[in-house]
Amino acid sequence: MSRPSKPELWSDFDGTAVEIVSKFNPRNWSKYPLAGIPGYEEFLHGVLNEDVRIAGIISRRPNIAPRRYVTARSVGKLGLDRQLFIHPSQIVLTGSEEGKARHVVERSRDVRVGIIDDKPHRIGLALLDALLQEVPPTSEDGQLIALGVVSHGKSEDYTGRLMEAVGESDRDVTLSSNGDYPTFVGPSSNRFRLSVVQLDPYSVEAGNQFAHQIHAL
Repeated sequence: MSRPSKPELWSDFDGTAVEIVSKFNPRNWSKYPLAGIPGYEEFLHGVLNEDVRIAGIISRRPNIAPRRYVTARSVGKLGLDRQLFIHPSQIVLTGSEEGKARHVVERSRDVRVGIIDDKPHRIGLALLDALLQEVPPTSEDGQLIALGVVSHGKSEDYTGRLMEAVGESDRDVTLSSNGDYPTFVGPSSNRFRLSVVQLDPYSVEAGNQFAHQIHAL
């Protein structure tokens, strides 16, 4: 069975869309107003330009009223609610990395999925564990996910931690490549590919490039 829908992108929030401040800073307790990361909106428009749908925000923030409120306020403060995250249903708070992963993996049953995150060593392991628990997919291609690693000072270290953790574990995956990027391939009973893509600093061009990687899965 082929995939009829266009690929989609999900975005983490803290450290990916908005800056992180110290846990002891009162602004971090309220989660509002947090400064947006420069170039983030331009990156998303670059993804859109290449026929990938901006599906929404996927966060490990707890799904409780105060966090829903402050997250929506931050999205509105940044102006992202006017073109990109128009519907409240596009802001998904899951309460954990495992919840984020389950949501993304569920979406990947039907479409190619990209997710951008600033901590690939955490979400990457959660994605692999969720994929390995999946029933066989309906698509002959299997489930296809591109994990875009946000460019910052610890990007390479975090990606290295992911690769090391998988290598030292007993997860039933093999390491292949998709172009220049490492790709985890699932067993025949699961059929999935998870590519780990190092993003360039946010820009329209970086968004174009990541969209191409999603299409190429």
